[in-house]
Amino acid sequence: MSAACRFALRAAIRLVLLSLLFAAALWPQTAVWTYHDNNARTGANTTETQLTPADVNAQDFGLLLRARVDGDIFAQPLYLPNVHLPNGQTRNLVFVATENDSVYAFDAQGASDGQGAAPVWVDHFTDPSQGIVTQTSGEVHCDDIVPSIGITGTPVIDTSTGTLYVVAATMENGQPVQRLHALDVATGAEQFGGPAEISATVAGDGVGSAGGRLSFDPLRENQRAGLLLSRGLVYVAWGSHCDYEPFHGWLMAFNAGDLHLESAYVSTPQAEGGGMWGGAPAADASGNIYVATGNLGISPSAGQMGESVLRMDTSGGPLATADFFSPWNASALSAINADLSSQGTVLLPASSGQPAGVIIAGNKAGDLYVLNPNHLGGYVAGSGPDGQIIQEMPGVSSGVLGTPAYWNGGLYLIGTGDKTTLGNPLQAFAVNDDQLGSAPVAEASVWFRFPVGVPVISANGNSNGIVWLLEESAWASGGPEVLHAFDAQTLQELYNSGQDARRDQAGAAVKFGAPAIADGEVFVPASGELDIYGLLGGQFDFTAAAQAGTIALGQPATIRIQTTGYGADVTFACSAPSSGCSFSPAAVAPGESATLTVAASALSAGGNTITIAASQAGSSKTAAVSITAQGFSLSANPNAVSVMAGQTAQFQVSAAAQGGLTGAINLTCQVPGRTTCNLSSSSINPGQSATVTLASLPAGTETVAEISGKSAIDATGSVKLTATAWDFTVMAAHSTVVITRGADAAKFTLATAGMAGFTGAINLSCQAAPPLACSFDPAEVNAGDASTLTVSGMATSRANQLALTVSAVSNGDTHTVPLTIGFSDFSMSAAETSATIQPGQSATYTLTFAPQFGWTGNIAVTCAPAPPAGSCNVSPQVVSISGNNQTATIQLVTTAPPAKSGRAPLFPPPQGAPPWGLWLGLIVLAGAAAASRRRWTQGLALAALAIALTACGGNSPRVPPSTPPGTFQTTVTAIAGPLAHTLGLTVVIK
Repeated sequence: MSAACRFALRAAIRLVLLSLLFAAALWPQTAVWTYHDNNARTGANTTETQLTPADVNAQDFGLLLRARVDGDIFAQPLYLPNVHLPNGQTRNLVFVATENDSVYAFDAQGASDGQGAAPVWVDHFTDPSQGIVTQTSGEVHCDDIVPSIGITGTPVIDTSTGTLYVVAATMENGQPVQRLHALDVATGAEQFGGPAEISATVAGDGVGSAGGRLSFDPLRENQRAGLLLSRGLVYVAWGSHCDYEPFHGWLMAFNAGDLHLESAYVSTPQAEGGGMWGGAPAADASGNIYVATGNLGISPSAGQMGESVLRMDTSGGPLATADFFSPWNASALSAINADLSSQGTVLLPASSGQPAGVIIAGNKAGDLYVLNPNHLGGYVAGSGPDGQIIQEMPGVSSGVLGTPAYWNGGLYLIGTGDKTTLGNPLQAFAVNDDQLGSAPVAEASVWFRFPVGVPVISANGNSNGIVWLLEESAWASGGPEVLHAFDAQTLQELYNSGQDARRDQAGAAVKFGAPAIADGEVFVPASGELDIYGLLGGQFDFTAAAQAGTIALGQPATIRIQTTGYGADVTFACSAPSSGCSFSPAAVAPGESATLTVAASALSAGGNTITIAASQAGSSKTAAVSITAQGFSLSANPNAVSVMAGQTAQFQVSAAAQGGLTGAINLTCQVPGRTTCNLSSSSINPGQSATVTLASLPAGTETVAEISGKSAIDATGSVKLTATAWDFTVMAAHSTVVITRGADAAKFTLATAGMAGFTGAINLSCQAAPPLACSFDPAEVNAGDASTLTVSGMATSRANQLALTVSAVSNGDTHTVPLTIGFSDFSMSAAETSATIQPGQSATYTLTFAPQFGWTGNIAVTCAPAPPAGSCNVSPQVVSISGNNQTATIQLVTTAPPAKSGRAPLFPPPQGAPPWGLWLGLIVLAGAAAASRRRWTQGLALAALAIALTACGGNSPRVPPSTPPGTFQTTVTAIAGPLAHTLGLTVVIK
C-alpha cells in the first residue's frame, strides 16, 4: 500500500478528530500536545481562563509542586487533561522527558510527599545491566548538552489515539542507536510495535557518504528540534553536536500508526551541514511543512539547502524541497556560524495582505525575515537587502536562539547574545499588514543574559495575555532558574520566582527551556525536576507523627509535620501544651515538612497529648499526637558510709518506675581513680535493688561514686554514693639518730595524726634484730598523740648503722615507719686488695677513708708485716677527716735476687761453701807438707784447718738476701682514739 493510500485510510477513520486537530494551525487547544502549543509554533495557549495579570503576583501565585526526575529537562513539558487511567481514575497529566532517556507522567494536581510528587508512570529507555546507557557529551565531542544526551527534542502527543511520540538516543554495548517510541499516555506502554530503530539512507556524495549514498549517523545527528505531528505522520528533524563532522540536516516522516519510515530528506546531500535544530518544524492548515536549516552555503542547482527556510513537498511522495528562501549573505552568515535555523519558523495568521499569513524566521545575528509561505522568495545574489521577500529587519536583536511567541497582533522575542553587559530585554513588535513594526511597541525593564528561555503566552482569547519566560543565566554555575511573568500588553513584570525564593525557587537552570501553561498551572522544566506553579488557594492538608510514641522522661519530643497540597505558606502553632513548642521552620510551602520540638519541661510522666494547629491564608486545621514520657529514679540505702582504709563500703541501690516504665534498667558505676565498683547485678527492674561494693578507697578521703541507669527507651537515672576511708599517719621527728660507738641507747619521738576525722587508738610495736630491744612510752596512743621510743642493746655492735621498723596498728589498718641508728665513725676501704708482682717490684694500694654520720678527726695508719726482704710504706701516715673522703697509699716493696756470671761448675759446692779450687789448694799444700816428710800430723792438721775455714766461710764472697716467691699478706691498721679498723692486703710474688 502506498503512503498516500495509507494516509487516506487513516484520514477516513479519524476524519472528525483530524479535521478538528488540523483545521487551523492557530486553533486554541487546552492540551499542550506539541512544542510551542501548536503546529504554527506561536507559543500561545489562548484558552487559559484561570491565570490573569491581576492574579499572578507573589501573594497569590507561586510554586505548587516539585516533581523529581532523573536528569535535565531540555524538552518542553506537554499537558493532556482528562486521561483515563487503568485504575478507573481520570487525571490531568503532564509529561516530561529527560536527558537520561526517561519519560515521566505526573498528575498535574498531585500532592507532594515532602520529596516531590510520585509519577503516575515512568519509562526508562536505558538498562545498564544490558549495556544500554545514554550517549555522552564526551562521545559526541560537544559540551552543549552535558553530561548525558538522551531525549532533547520535545515529544508530540496524538490526542486522537492517546499516543506520545518521542526520540531517544542511547549507546547499546558501545554502539550508538536512536529510536522512535510510541507510548500510551495512560500507562507508558509501547504502542504499534514500537520502538522503531531509526535508520535511513539517501542518495548523495556529501561528507560521510559511501558509494554515492549518505547514511543516517545516530551518534553525530542531534535530535534537538521538537517533533511535528501532521496528517498522520510524525516528522523528526536533526542538526549537529557543535557542528562536529560529519553531519547533515535530516528530516524524516514516520507513519504514526505503525512507526515505519515513510520518507527521509537530507538538506545537503552533496556537501555538509544544513542542520535543522531550532524550535521545531511547523505545518500549516494545508499540511505544508516549513523548516529552517543552518550553516553552510546554498547551491539550489545542486540541491544544497543550508542557511535556508524550506517548504517541503508532502503530496505523498518522498520528501523534497517545494520552495525555499535563503538570504543574500547566506555564505557570510555561515562563515560566522549565524545559523538561520536558530529560532525555527513561526507561522502567523493573515493580518491583511497575505491570506495564508506570513512566516517569521531569524538567525543568530539578530536578523528577522518576514516570508510569504506561498512564495518564499528563493535566493537572490547581491549586496542586500532581500527585496524578493515581504520584509527583512537586520539586527533587530542580538540573536534569537529560541522561537518567538505570537499573540493578538504582537510578536514577542528576546535576544540571547549579550548585547550589552546587562544582556537583553523581552520585546514586543506589532504586526500590521503582515509586517513588523520598525521598533518595539513594548520593552520589559528586566534584562536577561545568555542563555535565556523561550517565551510562551497564556491568554483567554484576546484578553488577559501573560508572557512567561525563564531566566537561565545561572546554567553554567548550576544555580536556579527564575520564572518571570509579564503583562503581554505593557511587558510590565507581574511576578518572578525569586520574589519569595524560599517558597518558589525553581530547580537548577537548563538552556533554552520553554514552560507550558494550561488549566491555571505553569509547568517549568529544570535540571532534575519539573516545577509546577499556580494560584495559591488554601488547598492544603497536613499530618503529624511523633518520631517516637514513647520517650524518656526528661527528654524533648520530636514530631514531624508533613504538608500536602498547594497554596500559600502554612504556619504552625501549639494549642497544647501552652508553651515549650518550637517549629523549624515556622512556615513552609505546601508539600514541605517541618519539625516540632516539645521541650522536656512541657512533658509530664505518663501520657501527653500534643495538639498542633496549621494555618494557611485564614484556613486552619488541627492534629493531635500522643506521646508517653517514661522514666525511673534510683535511690541508695545508705547513701554515705565510713570505713577504715583497706576495708570495703557497701550500699543497696533501688529503682522506682515513673510514668509506667517497665523492663530492665541497665546499671553502670563510675568511680574516680583506682577505686573499684562491683554491682551484684548489672540489670534490675523497677522495684528491685542491687548491692554496690566499693573497694580500694583512697585512704583519708571522701569518694563519690555515681550509679547510672538506662532503660530500653533511653530513660536515665542516677544516684550518688559517698564512701569515706578513715586513716591515720605515724612519723618520727627524726628517722635517723646518731650515737657514739659504744653507747647503749637511742631515742626517737613518734607523732600520730588522724585522717578524715579519725581519733581512735593506735598500738605501737617495734621490729628489730637482736640484741636490739624497744620500749615505747606509751605503747598505745590516740590519733594525734605522740610516743617516745627507746632502743637499747647496741653497745657491742660493730655495724656502721642499725635498722628497725615501727608498726602502728588500728582496726586492722597498719602503717610502718623505718628508723635508723647510726654510729659516728669512719670506714676504710681499698679499690683493690690484691696484686701480683715479680721479685723486686712494688705493689701499690689506694685506701679511702670515709666519715660516717659526720665523724671528724686524725687517723694514724700503719701496716705490718712487710714482705720478706721487703718493706711496707704508708703515705701519709696520718689522715685528717673533716667532712670529705680522704685517701692514703700503701706500697709493698720486694727485693730481687743478685745477677750471675761465667760457666757453672761441674760440681758446684753446696750453697755457702767455698769454691772447689780452695779445697784443692789446701789438699795440695797438705800433700806437699807430707812429701817433705813432715810429720803427717801436721798435714792432717792443715787439712782440718782448711776444712774448718771453708765450713766457716773463710774469706769466700757473701750473696745478698731476696724476696722469695709466694703469697704474702699484710694488715693495714687505722687508729683514731678508741676507733680502730683494719684491712688485709695480699701480694702474690711469682
